[in-house]
Amino acid sequence: MHDIELYKSTFAAVQTDVTIKMEDYKRMKKTNRLIIKTVIAAAIISLLLTGTIAAYATGMFGVRNLVIREWTEPAPVTDPAPETAQVSDTDTATRENNTDGEEGFAEVKPFSTTIISLQGFSDSIEYKATMEWLEYYWGYDPDWEILRSIGDNDTGLDRIYWAYNCYTQEMADKVDEIAAKYGLSLLEMPSHTYQSNEELFGLAGTGDFLGTANHVGSGYIFGSGTFQFDGDAFLDGIGEVVYQFRNSNKGVLDYVVLGIGDIDAFEERTYVTSGGTTVIIASGPHVSLLIADLDNSFVCLNVLTAGFTLDALEELAETIDFATLNELE
Repeated sequence: MHDIELYKSTFAAVQTDVTIKMEDYKRMKKTNRLIIKTVIAAAIISLLLTGTIAAYATGMFGVRNLVIREWTEPAPVTDPAPETAQVSDTDTATRENNTDGEEGFAEVKPFSTTIISLQGFSDSIEYKATMEWLEYYWGYDPDWEILRSIGDNDTGLDRIYWAYNCYTQEMADKVDEIAAKYGLSLLEMPSHTYQSNEELFGLAGTGDFLGTANHVGSGYIFGSGTFQFDGDAFLDGIGEVVYQFRNSNKGVLDYVVLGIGDIDAFEERTYVTSGGTTVIIASGPHVSLLIADLDNSFVCLNVLTAGFTLDALEELAETIDFATLNELE
């Protein structure tokens, strides 16, 4: 499995149960690059398809200050559907009359989502570098002619530039240029996987920042210290909460982003934990967010429990010792 597929499956808006294995990374050179780019173009966590990335920020502190862009996937051309076709309640396709009044067409509605950075706010060098790389990447080889000509041939770039899906030296040079411009290091290949709190603490070199309420499912850590895992917590009066946790170390060129749906549907506020850490909590109809901008890393919890309130997010924030996590260098 390629790194982009791993990112998509473990840090997307829809939870999937994935156990990450190191042998998946060792097989990356054998992965067809055209398939990879197709997967990326289709759905890097519902990422960008075409056009120039347009960033904006409303206010100096908040979820809107993480926005990479608003993206809408246009509805495909409708095809005739038999009268007996079944459309699930969760499908975006709905059986309706077409504009000519004829029955039997399945209309697929456009899909829109807000894409946010997981590296930092818009004034950070990590955010700016991510924006610059994505803008370049999506404008490069738009017809995929270069990629098709390379196919599965070994470019010799995977070892260093594996995270950026570089398939030409020109792309690799651009990564180096952006990293040098902002004084960032490159994202290294994941060095270890883990499946417990204790394994994570040992690999990351942190103390226990999760306490007794939070439990690590499966995750992985990079050489830079960035780590990510699927986790859950049990809160009194609320029950089980399922989330995805990413701790992105600062000083690294990283371009993992997150689709959160309609940003206008979110309620948000700042909250200061009992340990003195200021966090942003944002409650949405399908996912909710808990964000902390620490000294050495940027933390995002993508809460997958629908209808999670701001008060519940405050309770979740209190189960995490951000001060201990902040000691990580």
